[in-house]
Amino acid sequence: MIEKIGLKHLRLYDLRHTNATLMFEYGVNVKIAQQRFGHASILTTMDICSHVTEKVEKEAAEKLDKNIFETLDIG
Repeated sequence: MIEKIGLKHLRLYDLRHTNATLMFEYGVNVKIAQQRFGHASILTTMDICSHVTEKVEKEAAEKLDKNIFETLDIG
């Protein structure tokens, strides 16, 4: 099935990373993700399982931009 849709290799472990990344992208609380993955440390969840997406980077930049300009009343 994987070869049929054009993916070379997919492990269940990869799906955990995808799941964690999507949870963070959708704003799920980090503590919830930690519990779901069974990690003793939240650092494991954040450092190993999650990845920054373009969407998250863009949203962070937009929030920062908005808050800076509103605070300084430069907009």
